[in-house]
Parts: sequence; structure tokens; C-alpha cells
Amino acid sequence: MVTFLDEATGTVRIIVADHDVLEENRTSTYATDKTLEFLTECKDQGKPFFCWTSYIFPHQPYTPLKKWANLYPLESIELPESVSEPFENLPPELQSWRHNTKRPWNLGTAAKDHSLYRRYVAYYYALVSEVDACVGRLMDGLERLGLSKETIIIYTADHGDFVAAHGMVEKCALGHNVYEDTLRVPLIISWPKRFLKGAVNKSLVELVDLYPTLIDLLDLKRSVNAPALSGKSLVRSLTENRSTDRKYAVSENWSQATVITERYKLGIWIDPGPIDKYKVRDNRNRFPDQLFDRQEDPHETHNIIAKFECAEVQKQLREYFEEFTSKVPPTGKNEFIKRTQTI
Repeated sequence: MVTFLDEATGTVRIIVADHDVLEENRTSTYATDKTLEFLTECKDQGKPFFCWTSYIFPHQPYTPLKKWANLYPLESIELPESVSEPFENLPPELQSWRHNTKRPWNLGTAAKDHSLYRRYVAYYYALVSEVDACVGRLMDGLERLGLSKETIIIYTADHGDFVAAHGMVEKCALGHNVYEDTLRVPLIISWPKRFLKGAVNKSLVELVDLYPTLIDLLDLKRSVNAPALSGKSLVRSLTENRSTDRKYAVSENWSQATVITERYKLGIWIDPGPIDKYKVRDNRNRFPDQLFDRQEDPHETHNIIAKFECAEVQKQLREYFEEFTSKVPPTGKNEFIKRTQTI
């Protein structure tokens, strides 16, 4: 039985609830079981393989099994420092989300009743623990099959999550594209016979680097007519723990592009395009661009875009963005717009 209403107080939760479904019927268990079956078949047939196992958790609705939820008592949950950040600091859409007092998120009530945030954070952690246990089963399976030393393992995600930072939940993709909470993702790459064990590298890395990295590692040949790759191989970082020597990284969504360097981050509002549901989120004339000092302001609560002493930093990052847009055509974005308009 799943309910999103706290019967004691009559308060609507942030789509979090205990779940009593059998563990064998969970999507995480199913994906893990099917992956282990596939790996066993590949081992038996002596074939090389590529396997992509995708887990939906942690994702709403936050309905963990009790055995995982019990690991995180609500009274022990510490909320992020920015959970009560002033509304006016946030871009318009995020302000709107923070004022909402209805499902699915009810952040307007959560801002006054932090127990709602604590339950959400606890259940988020519980779902992460469930996925961790499933990944552990996969690692044990590779070991049992004798494949662990010969298999390149990549653990990552498509995006991060606020987990109550800035008083937000999920990724709120349509309202921003700048905060570290949602742009930064885990990236663990393992290959015992070639990579350094336990090495941590804090260089700027992008997910588009994974394709050229695998091509390099596996010595695959590309057609001479194949398009240039946007990413760069991470092999030297993985084998020698060297820096990627990347001056900047860029992330872009419908309405905001962000330029990231080792110390600074510049969020630039851009034209969201002709699609009506994105056009209404055009913030270019209603909210300032955002500049954060990642070193001095790790929680990104102080927008220093208007500070005179930051003018040169801002100028440099805007030049980086111009360089990026001159080299990387908006093919994917244009194709997305085209397909959305024809639906």
C-alpha cells in the first residue's frame, strides 16, 4: 500500500512512501538478474560483450523497501546548508517550484516543514543503497564468472539531483542548467589489468569523453569519413592519473548554457527556441546570468555576476563559450526542435 498523505497531520508528502512490494519484483532486481543471465551466456559462448544496465532509481516516486529505508532514520538526516536559500536567489522557474503547495513536490509546505525534506532525502538515500546492492551483485557475478579482470566497468549517471539543496528536488531541468547538484555525476571506471587502483582525478571530464575513451582502450578503427568526436580520450588519466588538461567544459539545455572551469562557473541564459513550452522559460530579460566561484562558494548561493572585480573572469568564460559554439554545431539541439515540432 502506497500513500502520499501523512494521515497524522493531513500533509501531502513529496511523493515519498514506504513500499511493500516483493524485492524480486523491483525493477532494480529485474535489471540485475537479466544482466547476470546475459553475462553468463557470454561467458559460456566465449564471446566479447557490451552490456548497458540501467537503473531508474533513485527517482520519483521515492518508494524504497523498508529494509533500505530503515537504514536512514529521519531524525538522523542532515539537510544541505542551502535548503532555506532565499527565493529571490533562484531563477524564476525554481522560485515557482519552491512556492508550489500541491503534488507532486509540495515544496511550499516543505519550506516550512523540513520533516518533508528529511523523509525525501532519507528515501533518496535508501534507493541509492538499493542500487548499490544491485551493482554489488553484478561485481560479484563478474568475479564468479572469471570476467572481472578482463571487463571494463563504467559506473555513471545521466544527471545529478538537488536532494533538497537550494530547497529543490529532482533536477528541475526546465528551469536552469547551472547548479553543481544536477550537472555533476558520479564517474567510476575500472579495468584492473590496466588502470590505477583507487586513483582519484579531479580534472574536468564530460560524458562525451566515454566514447573516444573506449575506442582508444579497445583499439577500434573508425571510418575516415566518420565525424569528429566532441570528447577526448581519458586513457592517460586512467593509466597515469594525469590531468585531462581541459580548460573548460560546457553543459547546455533548452534555456541555459554553462561554462565550467576549475574554479568558476558561468550560466548564460540563451534562446530556448521556437517550441512554446520552452519559449515561456526564456529568462534572458527577466533574470541575470549566474557566475559562481566554485572554490569560495561551493554551495553556489552567491551570484557574483555583477561584481566589478569579476569582470575579467566573466569575459574569459564568455570567450570560452564563443569558442565552443564556433567548434560544436548545434546538430542535436536542432534535431530535437525539429522532431518536437512535428509530433
